[in-house]
Amino acid sequence: MGKSLGELQQEFHGIQQRLKEAIAEYHAVRRIRSAFQVKLIFPEDKSAAAISEFHRQEQQAIADLPVNLQHIDQDIKVAVMKVKNLQATLSVKQSQIYQAQAQIIWEKLIKQSAKINELSDTLETEIKALMAITNEWEPSDEYLLPTPPVLLKISSRRVPYIYQHQNYVEIGEKSLDIQPDESP
Repeated sequence: MGKSLGELQQEFHGIQQRLKEAIAEYHAVRRIRSAFQVKLIFPEDKSAAAISEFHRQEQQAIADLPVNLQHIDQDIKVAVMKVKNLQATLSVKQSQIYQAQAQIIWEKLIKQSAKINELSDTLETEIKALMAITNEWEPSDEYLLPTPPVLLKISSRRVPYIYQHQNYVEIGEKSLDIQPDESP
C-alpha cells in the first residue's frame, strides 16, 4: 500500500532540510575556494640560507597549489552532485504528494458530481411536471379572446451537468428531454 499524504509530506520536509544543508555545504566549499590563497612571508633575515629556505617554501607552495585546488574543486563537484540528487528526489516526492492529493480530491469531486447530476435529473423531472400542469389547462375558444394567454414559455432547454473524464471533471450542460415550446 502507498504511503499516506502525511507520511509523504513528512518525508518531503526531511528532504527539504537535507537540501538546505547540502546547499549550505556547497556555499561553504565555494567560499573556501574563493578565499584560497598561498601566503609566503619574506624572511626578515636576509641571509642566503633564509632566502634559500624562502625559495624552497615558495616552490613547494607552487607545486602544492594545483593539488590543493584540485581537492577543493573535487569537493565542489561532490557538493553540486549532492544538491542535484536531493533536488531530483525532492521533485519525485513532490510528484507523489500531488498524486496523493489528487486522489483525495478526485474522490470528493466524484461524490459532489453525483449530487449535482442527481439535482440536474430532479430539475428535469420538475420542469416536466411544470409543463404537465400547464398542459392540464385547455381553454375553451368560446370564452376567451382570440388568442389564449401563454402560461409557460421555455427559453432554455439545457441544465448544468457534470461529465467525468479519465483524469478530470468537466462542468457542462445536458439537454432536457422536453418537447419544443409551441407558444408564439
